Amino acid sequence: MGGDGAVAPKYKTTLRHVLSSAMVLLKKLVRTVLYYIALELISAFYQALRHSWNVKYYIHEDSVKLVNDDDAHYVIAMWHYNTLAAAFLSALWGTVPLVSTSREGTFVAKFLIKIGVPTVASNSKTKPLTLRRSVSSMGSNRVIVVPTDGSVGPRFQVKVGTGFLARTTKSPVVPMLLVSDNHGVAKSWDRLIVPKPHSNLHIIMEQPIQPTLPMSSQRKRPQQITAEVEEVLLRMVCTHSNDYLQKHHSDLTLCS
Repeated sequence: MGGDGAVAPKYKTTLRHVLSSAMVLLKKLVRTVLYYIALELISAFYQALRHSWNVKYYIHEDSVKLVNDDDAHYVIAMWHYNTLAAAFLSALWGTVPLVSTSREGTFVAKFLIKIGVPTVASNSKTKPLTLRRSVSSMGSNRVIVVPTDGSVGPRFQVKVGTGFLARTTKSPVVPMLLVSDNHGVAKSWDRLIVPKPHSNLHIIMEQPIQPTLPMSSQRKRPQQITAEVEEVLLRMVCTHSNDYLQKHHSDLTLCS
């Protein structure tokens, strides 16, 4: 009898362990299934959504020359809250967006791949690796789209990596802004705008910012390029999206 009593607790412990492991695996399986269902639904929704938008372009004549030049290499710089603009342009023009390797960024990368857009991985903790990937990508792709305030902010502060990329690859930077007349705003750190069906979208591209000094082949410092990009992007958002700033970024003072 004593032997049987000693076996029972061990059996119960093993059974609890098996059931616990099974529940963990089941939860992981459910999360994975839900993850990919969400990915499929969001991709399908976006595809239907973007075909309903009425898009107009306002592009500086010097930027038009870059866009129309099949051999030109350049960087499109934008704010992170305009990420859907990058997806739209990338699907349309074949540009390559820079995407974070964070959990959120990984989902975005899979979403972009789902709609036919290749990406370049970036990581704020491995800046040299990110820069090498970006530089390498510029060799095989004409255009990289950079969300300049990074994957986690701070909002409306251009990361110096934008300047490093432009300087290293000798590529001009085209500041871009997307303006929507009817959109929702996500509860994300960047207050991402999501244009609603049949809304009017204006994609604005300013004059390219050159990586070299005027009348010279001497390259600018990365910090100088970064400062110029930030100045233009702030002016663009203050001019064309001031209502959005006041409503969703009232804690910041960006426009004088």
